[in-house]
Amino acid sequence: MVANARVFWYYDRMYSFQKVKDFKDWQLGFVPSLITVLGLALGIHAMRYLFIGQITKAAVCILVAAVLDGFDGKVARYLNVSSKFGSTLDTLADFLNFGIVPGFMMYVKYFNAASVKLFWVSVVVFIACLALRLARFSVIGMEDEKFFKGVPAPGAAFLALFPIFFENAFPFFVPHEIMIGVSVFVLMATSFLMLSSFRTISLSRMQFSKKQFPILIIILCAAASLLHMYPWYFTIFVQAIYLFSVLQKKGKNSEKNDRKITEKSEGKK
Repeated sequence: MVANARVFWYYDRMYSFQKVKDFKDWQLGFVPSLITVLGLALGIHAMRYLFIGQITKAAVCILVAAVLDGFDGKVARYLNVSSKFGSTLDTLADFLNFGIVPGFMMYVKYFNAASVKLFWVSVVVFIACLALRLARFSVIGMEDEKFFKGVPAPGAAFLALFPIFFENAFPFFVPHEIMIGVSVFVLMATSFLMLSSFRTISLSRMQFSKKQFPILIIILCAAASLLHMYPWYFTIFVQAIYLFSVLQKKGKNSEKNDRKITEKSEGKK
């Protein structure tokens, strides 16, 4: 009887520990989804700002949503609670935050009676290409652990909003009519980059050693200060660096492909 009581006590304790562990995993599983929902809420707030004509505030909401989008997946991997539910929720949030909202933001900002049809076509193309980009990522995933195939959704929204950032930084530098044509070009070019085979670095998957952390903290503090003092100039500067990194990776990939083709042709000879 004593032995049976000990066995029963042991299994009861094990079952209790497992219940606590399952409950903790269930709780932790909500953390990355909560971050995703916060980003989604910012996208909905951005739509509200569009309706009342506050486009600058809408753009800020999208930028903050892009930052949160880089955290939810990282938190899920760190807590080891990645799930199909979280991935699907993230895709739906990305489509609203980085497809529908930026597209309509550009439309509200730059449409007029003369160019409304052409501009609307560019907005539709941008949103459709972003949906295709998200679908391709859901099926194929990343090219490797550090790079995307094509520009990701947050990066595409960031590049597509360049005309708005530029006009806020230089309000009287370029006539509004010319910016309409620039906006059409930016939307079409960004649509191409999303569906291209360009290797784009994943900022959320970058890893840093302990020795690099002090330098990283200094850079982040400097970036935060510049963003506070010169928000639009600094944003344009970051956009230029990001676009340069994308094009530079494409150039390196082209050189590697040319070498492979040359080696194959020489091997056949």
